[in-house]
Amino acid sequence: MNRLIQALPPFSFARRAGTGALLALLLGAGPWALASQLTLNLRSDLGYDSSLFRIDVGDLGKTDSLFLGIRPELRWTPASSIRITYSAEAILYFDASEENHLRQMLGLNFRQENLTFSTTFTRVDGPSEGVTFAEGRNAWATLHARTRRPQWQNRSNLQYVFDLGTVFIRPLASLVYEDLESRIRPGVAGYDNWIDRYDLAGGVDIGRDLENWAFYAGWRYGRQGQGRQGGRLTDRSNKYHRALIGLTGPLGPRADLRLEVGPAFHRYDDPASPGGRGGDTWYLDGNLRFRVTPQDILTLVGNIRSSVSSTGLVSSEVRTFSLSHNRKWDDTWSTQIGFSARALVYAGITRKDWLYTTSASILRDFGADWKGGLHLEHEEGRDRADTGQASREFSRTLLYLRFSRAF
Repeated sequence: MNRLIQALPPFSFARRAGTGALLALLLGAGPWALASQLTLNLRSDLGYDSSLFRIDVGDLGKTDSLFLGIRPELRWTPASSIRITYSAEAILYFDASEENHLRQMLGLNFRQENLTFSTTFTRVDGPSEGVTFAEGRNAWATLHARTRRPQWQNRSNLQYVFDLGTVFIRPLASLVYEDLESRIRPGVAGYDNWIDRYDLAGGVDIGRDLENWAFYAGWRYGRQGQGRQGGRLTDRSNKYHRALIGLTGPLGPRADLRLEVGPAFHRYDDPASPGGRGGDTWYLDGNLRFRVTPQDILTLVGNIRSSVSSTGLVSSEVRTFSLSHNRKWDDTWSTQIGFSARALVYAGITRKDWLYTTSASILRDFGADWKGGLHLEHEEGRDRADTGQASREFSRTLLYLRFSRAF
């Protein structure tokens, strides 16, 4: 528990408050009441990963393995407004045991009247060494390998809604914090030195409710911090402003829309780092859900946001677009198919790495709290900057069988 609290930024009050709140919740419930408020879910995966490092060339190329995943999840609801969740997922690779890892997550969700707060701490224990991509690699390759390395993460959101009739005012704040602990090796060609980073932001939305619709305009002010890689003297830490307009509501009887869009203006601390002193980008967060029939649902998602890199001196724009179809055939069988396109576009360097993913799942509810499914994913990594490096393109297939039981 102490290490979880230590993952917060170094403010002793926040640490003590977090520890005290969790202990008060744990000690305030008797054993019988505690048991009645607990739910347990066990999940296991057995499958095959054709490319653990998302690269087709070199010593790492096509490193494949069978794998076994085991994930218990415990949920405690001490009150209708509070939910605490703990999960631990162990992934074991039969042919690449050096990549075995354990991911633990502790989450708190609080919602009461107009106040909403959520926070999730994540701890990963895995191989302490980074990965050496001697021939270079696609940016999506380093992201995939990084998820298995030792690290602490925290993601938190806070908002309060002042309801003034048809008008509302919504102040809010958010934090993304990553403390990456894999070994740093300056000067080793191709070695990924992962560095710490965070994104802390606050702002306000002012809007109006019109029947089933909500329209609002918002402003955010934030700070993105990036650690120094291998002792280098520059980084892409910056302050930013983001203006946006948003709307949520139904598009007729079968569709629902949620959309936020607007420009973001970044001011970087160091003008000598790639990309220069300033940077203007776009922000997008949208979701369109369409009920084709009572059994069929189509979902379209679009997302664009900027962040600082975890491996270098640059900042990047992450673009995600996806389309999925869910069909419920009867009370026991359902299917899911989907396609997504994701891009990492870096400021100041010639790099546009795309990841295309096609997925399909067959799901069954066996009753008595048992569920199962067969899942297939295929990825294609592509270099849209046309650099001519073979290491920047790859193919990967993931196939696994999943069973879960709720208690």
